[in-house]
Amino acid sequence: GLERLRTVIESHAFSEHKLQITVSGGITEYTGENSSALIDRTQTLMLHARNSGRNRFCLDMDLL
Repeated sequence: GLERLRTVIESHAFSEHKLQITVSGGITEYTGENSSALIDRTQTLMLHARNSGRNRFCLDMDLL
């Protein structure tokens, strides 16, 4: 679902100037930790997605 959303956003022209917007994000699982730890883990994944080329999602490998 997120990959479909990413491609729709990437392919849409958001103004008459044909601005292109992309999405990068991190995907993890809530395991009972406090919200700060969850946000930190997700932010680390999002930064990895941006630093490895942008316009992608990075998955927490502990989910597999």
